Amino acid sequence: MSTANSFQGPGAQKYDRWYDTPWGAWADECQRRLFLRMAQPRPDERALDVGCGTGRYLEWLMDLGLDVQGLDASPDMLAVARGRLAGRLGLVRLMQGDAARLPFQDASVDLVYAVTTLEFLPDPQTALKEMARVASGRVFVGVLSRWSLLYLDERARRSGGPLDRAHFFTPPELVRLARAVMPDWRLRVRTVLAGAPFRSRLGGLAARWAEALHPASSPLGAYIGLLAHRPSALP
Repeated sequence: MSTANSFQGPGAQKYDRWYDTPWGAWADECQRRLFLRMAQPRPDERALDVGCGTGRYLEWLMDLGLDVQGLDASPDMLAVARGRLAGRLGLVRLMQGDAARLPFQDASVDLVYAVTTLEFLPDPQTALKEMARVASGRVFVGVLSRWSLLYLDERARRSGGPLDRAHFFTPPELVRLARAVMPDWRLRVRTVLAGAPFRSRLGGLAARWAEALHPASSPLGAYIGLLAHRPSALP
């Protein structure tokens, strides 16, 4: 996830270190579980990460046997990604580019995904339209939700970080956006991260308890996953 303006220089390293915090690691774990359940990535599939950030999903999907490519607007985020993937750069293509103008042919990628990227784009509809254009099978987007304790926490703290400038979606809003550019595709929406962000062991236990009770079909999670299937790719 990135925008060129939000994650320059030290911002890219700071963003990457967030995943090593207790809350960051837990959020990442929940988001990845949802991605696996919904997108069902398969070995040897071609996957494109739009807003690949520091390359964590690229590394993960490479380990799962996928043929991955990543695009991001920020050269500093891509520099961190290249360091993460050092020794494997011959197996992955990293590109600096614009999500609204993807340099790929129509229906040329099996799985196109964007994780916490649309929130930071000036024109998420055009970016999603581009993702649908290049996807031959599935599009997955994961965005932060306004209907969540995370949103309330961020608005209360106003830390001055990138999330202050993010557009938090609601599940209906995300569905409307997808329907506008993929009217005939089959859509599915799920959420995770029902608990509040935590900075202590007790908070972590509370978040895990909340997640255990949270049905994925509930609209009240901090992270919304939307999967779209191209009609021609449906079984």
